[in-house]
Amino acid sequence: MKSLFENIGPFIGGEQEKVQEILQHFDSIAHDAQGVQALAKRLEALDTDEYRQLVQAAIEADEALSKLRSAQKAAVQAFGSAGNEHQQKQKQTASCRLHAHAQKENAEKARAEDGYDADFASEQWEKLLDRLESSFSTIATECRRRSKTADDESRRKAFNGLQKLGGFLNKHNEFLPNEAQEDWRLSRAWLTERVAVLRDTGLREYTARMEDALSTAKNTFRNDVAVALNEHLQWLGDTIDRMNLALRAAPTFTNGERYQFRRHVRPAYAALLKFIKDVAQFGPTDDMFGGAGEMPKEFEDLMREKTVVGAAAIKSPLDDYREFFDFDVEVFREDAVTGAAKHVGWLSKRVGSGSGGEHRAPLYVIAGAAMSSAYRLERGDDTGMRLLVIDEAFIKMDPRNIVATMRYFEELGLQVFMASTGDALGTLTAFLDRYYDIMRDAESNVVVLEGHDISASVREMFRADLPEFHPELVEQEIVRQFLPQNESPEGITA
Repeated sequence: MKSLFENIGPFIGGEQEKVQEILQHFDSIAHDAQGVQALAKRLEALDTDEYRQLVQAAIEADEALSKLRSAQKAAVQAFGSAGNEHQQKQKQTASCRLHAHAQKENAEKARAEDGYDADFASEQWEKLLDRLESSFSTIATECRRRSKTADDESRRKAFNGLQKLGGFLNKHNEFLPNEAQEDWRLSRAWLTERVAVLRDTGLREYTARMEDALSTAKNTFRNDVAVALNEHLQWLGDTIDRMNLALRAAPTFTNGERYQFRRHVRPAYAALLKFIKDVAQFGPTDDMFGGAGEMPKEFEDLMREKTVVGAAAIKSPLDDYREFFDFDVEVFREDAVTGAAKHVGWLSKRVGSGSGGEHRAPLYVIAGAAMSSAYRLERGDDTGMRLLVIDEAFIKMDPRNIVATMRYFEELGLQVFMASTGDALGTLTAFLDRYYDIMRDAESNVVVLEGHDISASVREMFRADLPEFHPELVEQEIVRQFLPQNESPEGITA
């Protein structure tokens, strides 16, 4: 101990103090040991079974406490979840109240709409309850389905109604306000107002007079006008036939083409045209041998169209019998060997294509036909005016087209007065009675006309060289081209 004190003395201070402190610690240790021995004796004195029971009770109490803490934690969590759910339900309840209020307003607004039928709605609701009982979700689904179907049907009918309204506006030249063009309710209100205005004007009182006037017009048309129209239609047919006959008699045009005037009945007027012809054939009244039948509705339509504002200038078959038809020129091509004619097209489809002759020759044909129709020329009748005036005649046309056109004019009986550059004078001399050379003096600026009379013998002389008048010239030239030099055409002919 002394050696120990000597070793630690330099570090812990005075020896007496340290000894006193160590002794105190020894006393404390001894006291504690005595306490331990006392406790051990007390433990030995305790009953072992009782101790074990206490230990077991402590363990069970600890387990129960653990379970209670878990239950408390679960209860706290459940309380929190219930609180959150409660808040959500409150929000949902408030939202449902707002939705229910809005739906109530919508229902009241729907009931206030123009056209709502309370009795019909009540009847449909009772039917739904009888069929689906109290399954409100099923009722709601059925109502949505019916609503969609009704909405689609409403749109379809509104579209059809607006289309028919548009036809009414066009037919009667009425104007619909812009805001009513897309809303059938506004359109209906406008139409109702318009009908009221028309009723207030007293126009309905003139309905009987209008029907009487229409009946009178029908009788007049049946008894008088139809026969006169048929005469004009027959004259038109005869005129077209005569012009086509003249075209067939004329030489072929460029590329062996021939032209024929055609008329096609417009489908919209076919029934009325047939009625006119039947009146001319059977008479205006029906009897045991037949008759023209009822007046076609096309006549009434044409009469009503004439009453539309601004339609007076529009021509109809009642004003001009030519309006029954569409006119065109059919183009044929004649085979050089067999002479058979083959359809190659229509003049109306040729615009914008074809050569110069193919463009100009049909126009001369049409001009000749128009003048012949205007003069009402008849075959073999050369009295009266038959003048056809042409400026810059036959420019850029070949001799074949010129000869064919002039022969056509001759067949129609037209007197042709033309101005031309003179390039085709050699060909035209075969048809002229007189021509003038027009010259201007460069010094005096005086125009001089020098006339030349062409006799019938001169015309025949010029025609003698034209194959259109003497087709045998072509055959003779072919023979001459293929004969040996030492043979003659006369020998072969013989």
